[in-house]
Amino acid sequence: MSGRRVITEQELRAILNNLRQFLPDGNRIQDPVRVLDATTSHITNLRSEVGDLSVRISELLRTGDSRERLSELLRTLDPNDPLVPVIRALLRRN
Repeated sequence: MSGRRVITEQELRAILNNLRQFLPDGNRIQDPVRVLDATTSHITNLRSEVGDLSVRISELLRTGDSRERLSELLRTLDPNDPLVPVIRALLRRN
């Protein structure tokens, strides 16, 4: 195996436990295949949400009252959403 190393069972368990932390209801999923499927699905959903929010932000920035609309968008997001700091930075610039 050129350049590849075998992952130990302990390392695999640690990776799966780390993935579970990022999944909604991840602690209830025990089967490794289901953890990977749920992770893939979650990442796909997050990408879609980011794309949708990107479109909304672009539309807001094209309008004259973008600051008010960005503030409105900020209020609708979960405080832990990774886009919150991005929107706050945009509001500081405008």
